Amino acid sequence: MTAQYVVDGLALGAVYALLALSYSLIFGVIRIVNFAQGELITLGCMGALAGWSLSAGMPTPLRVGLMVLGAIAVSCAGGLAMEHFLFRPLLKRSSPTLLGLIASLGASIFLQNVLRLSISSSDIVFPRLVPVDPLGVFGLQIAPVQFVLLATTAVLATMTVLFVERTRLGLTIIAVRDNRELAEANGIAVATVLRGVFIASSLLAAAAGVMMGLYYGVARYDMGFLPGIKGFTACILGGLGNVRGAAVAGILLGLAESLGTAYISSAYKDGYAFVLLIAVLLLRPHGLFGDGDAR
Repeated sequence: MTAQYVVDGLALGAVYALLALSYSLIFGVIRIVNFAQGELITLGCMGALAGWSLSAGMPTPLRVGLMVLGAIAVSCAGGLAMEHFLFRPLLKRSSPTLLGLIASLGASIFLQNVLRLSISSSDIVFPRLVPVDPLGVFGLQIAPVQFVLLATTAVLATMTVLFVERTRLGLTIIAVRDNRELAEANGIAVATVLRGVFIASSLLAAAAGVMMGLYYGVARYDMGFLPGIKGFTACILGGLGNVRGAAVAGILLGLAESLGTAYISSAYKDGYAFVLLIAVLLLRPHGLFGDGDAR
């Protein structure tokens, strides 16, 4: 039975890992917590629904492709708008980190209400493109959608790590993270780097939004808020700005939530992540794997 809960926790942790990676990319560069990151998840899911609805009558493979493009387009548009209208002015004025945190929280509330008033305040059915009925695998009940979640996260997490550590843009991200003024003095276009980071982070959020839609079968105007908070929790748990640590911590968070729900109580399902965070930070203040600057 424990193995079954582990499988369920891995699937849940896969979503948290994507969110933690998206938080880690942004915080690693601008050193501001973007509490509106969860709304990029919602925008990605809504964009996927728009792509699916607008392609009605087309072959299913084409509709799936347009769904993915819709998720990417809407989420990236939201991320770039945040970068241009919210964070860039704050960074130019060297505003305190707390001001950025408050501004992003305000943006989160604003976007939730815009989505609620412009789309719907009720649940919206998300198409079941991947079967959710469990299959018997070595005595475990595993749904095909869980395989998709784990495979997608494994691919995107690997690509994110390679992007940061092996590509030219990734190396400039590290340079800007370590010393923005020195990087700019050496000819690095910091504004371009910031846009690249927000696009990459929005892509991860879009993927998380689609995965949540497939997994739960519904979309909602505030669907990204609580998972976004848990994704940020995983980001802290793994070490702020540490992309490898963020991915692993997201999986650990999902396992803690699944096992806690099974063996303690489902009433505290949303609290286990924060209990784990407090316990780890008491022993390792910089997270399980150290923050990005310590790498």
